[in-house]
Amino acid sequence: GLALEQALRSSPRSPEIHLQLARVARRRGQLQPFLDHLQQAQDFGLPPDRAQREQLLLQAQAGNMEQVEPHMPQLLRRDATDLNEVCAAIVAGYVHNYEFDPAFRYLEAWEKDFPEDPEPHIMRARIRQSWHNVREAERELRQALALRPTWRGLPQMLAQVLDRKSTRLNSSHTVISYAVFCLKKK
Repeated sequence: GLALEQALRSSPRSPEIHLQLARVARRRGQLQPFLDHLQQAQDFGLPPDRAQREQLLLQAQAGNMEQVEPHMPQLLRRDATDLNEVCAAIVAGYVHNYEFDPAFRYLEAWEKDFPEDPEPHIMRARIRQSWHNVREAERELRQALALRPTWRGLPQMLAQVLDRKSTRLNSSHTVISYAVFCLKKK
């Protein structure tokens, strides 16, 4: 965010900077800034096919997979330089629709194609955490942290999972202690 804002100040007519700012806004779910930056990128020379690609990623991220699936071969071309962005949007869309089988298939492919990218682990951890599977979420976040220790917010995510794990262990211990107490009374 901040580096892009500084780059924008020095090159306000750069289609690439506006495209990157549009992507940041899309990832954050900020529709109007996404549309504004994408339009500015086009105004400053972004090719129409790249703008259409970003619109498809917006549709994917929003879960409109029926509109996106016909374009999957085009989006997932091996020579594309933004495959991580594409995978992130597709996985987010499937998760948005509670279609976890295809989401996990894309996460596996993403991880296979980009083994140094921590984001598939982070997305998998978020899914696992939402399922209250803290052990698997912790494992995924530790893998992501090993890949990129400087990823912003990652240590906090891991701490949150560990806190939830600790809370669950403590409450399990309380239940077991109470059960033992009740058995001793008999």
